[in-house]
Amino acid sequence: MPKARRSSYSMAFKIKVIAEAEAVENNSEIAREYGLSESMVRRWRRDQATILSGELKMSAKRATMGRFTPKYPELDQQVMEWFSQQREQGIAVSGLILRLKAKELSDDPAFKASRGWYEKWKRRHSVSMRTKTTLAQRLPADLEENIVCFHRFVIAARRRADYPLSRIYNMDETPMRFELPSNRTLEFSGSRTVPVKSCGAEKRSFTVVLAVAADGAKVPPKVIFKGVRTPRDLVVPHPLRVSFHKKGWMDEQGIREWIRQSLPRAERSLLVWDSFRAHLTDSVKDDLKQRNIDVAVIPGGLTPVVQPLDKCLNKPFKDNVRRKYLAWMTSGPFEFTPAGKKKAPSRNLVLRWIKEAWAEIPEEMVVKSFKTCGISNALDGTEDDVVYSEETPEVDDEYIEENEFDTDSENETDGE
Repeated sequence: MPKARRSSYSMAFKIKVIAEAEAVENNSEIAREYGLSESMVRRWRRDQATILSGELKMSAKRATMGRFTPKYPELDQQVMEWFSQQREQGIAVSGLILRLKAKELSDDPAFKASRGWYEKWKRRHSVSMRTKTTLAQRLPADLEENIVCFHRFVIAARRRADYPLSRIYNMDETPMRFELPSNRTLEFSGSRTVPVKSCGAEKRSFTVVLAVAADGAKVPPKVIFKGVRTPRDLVVPHPLRVSFHKKGWMDEQGIREWIRQSLPRAERSLLVWDSFRAHLTDSVKDDLKQRNIDVAVIPGGLTPVVQPLDKCLNKPFKDNVRRKYLAWMTSGPFEFTPAGKKKAPSRNLVLRWIKEAWAEIPEEMVVKSFKTCGISNALDGTEDDVVYSEETPEVDDEYIEENEFDTDSENETDGE
């Protein structure tokens, strides 16, 4: 019989468990919460004097190591206290948010909250990034054949009509929620549970309709909220468009309305979209024909491969919105119910986030998204190598940090 695998726990983790067990005076409850045995918690409580003395010795040893000695010890502790408060409330904290908070708390204009400072701060306080995984979307077995047929159709249509890049569109409806709590957060190493709290509106959904052109132009987003009438206090920032649907979905009527609002009558155009049922009705086809718009329908199951928005743009857009939500969760301003509960983001606030998040998507990313999907590549074959190339990088914390902070050196001091 194989021996049971033994786990090693840091002294900081043991001290945390001891403190919580002392507070609730229930070893079994804390043991269940952290996946430990009750006897282990009981033994740690019994030997806490030895554990504490060991931690003090380790702390003293770390203090003699120059690279772990903070140049700004008071700021270091302030950031730690703020971080602990955020995690106690279940608020997700990204590296970007923590570094921005550190700069806000610092009184020294020379302090940059650099990547080097951030990494050392995490090591000093046993903090690491935690995340969860998701299953990838399944692709059809005849993937290659369907992609080739789709590309042949698009190439034939372009050669026949010679659409300018400004008149080759892609449109997609993407579901959104009023709250987008992150699946990743900094957390103390050794923690068995990683809670992330919200205002209770993470299941309240709405739809955002995004559209782009192959020359990099972005069509103003259309937002569809649940409801039957427009509230009096709704403020729609220009150039967004808003409508209401009883389920917050896009239907045939909504598609026709979007066509009238977003696709003006002009020279012959090409619209690439998926095989959503409302896209294929006779009334929608008639509306497109009246505007001299041809259609390339993406075969079912291939949107992650040949649809620019789905492959390259929807995620960076949602990441932008999520960052704004997380920043709001940490700093407000908030509204509260009469019972003192924090209210979810308002429609007006969400609309502002959507406008700003869409504006932050660079035109270069839009142009590249069409080429990686094989839609706008040069017809002479000189850009065929771009198809199937690596997707446009998502706009994440690393992207923002490179623009917000000076991270030129990995060997910089703590104050830089």
